[in-house]
Amino acid sequence: MSNELILHVWDSLTAADVIYSFSHLNARINSLLSEFCELYKQLDLRYCSLSVCRFLCHKVPTMIEWRLGLTVLKLGNRDRCSQMDMFADEVAKSIVRGHFARQGKSFNNAPKNIFRILMTYT
Repeated sequence: MSNELILHVWDSLTAADVIYSFSHLNARINSLLSEFCELYKQLDLRYCSLSVCRFLCHKVPTMIEWRLGLTVLKLGNRDRCSQMDMFADEVAKSIVRGHFARQGKSFNNAPKNIFRILMTYT
């Protein structure tokens, strides 16, 4: 399938749906995602499905493409679940996971004072 055809299909989808459906299929698709569509610069989760939202809330804090280039992140829809809470939970988990990885500990044995870890994170 040609790149032009893939890009044409992506034009008819939201960025969230494109990333959810096509990311990590193969190196060619990943290259198209990052080079041509700039999908990792702006992300609007306000009208996506719950499964897409969960997937992207989990991926955004851990993917280097988003950490380096995300400039616009739109969250929240009064008719849906609290996307901001879901995203904040995933960011917190990512920070705590990184903290324990640096100390060589398992995230499964997280202490009760996670709030203190998050507050002292640098």
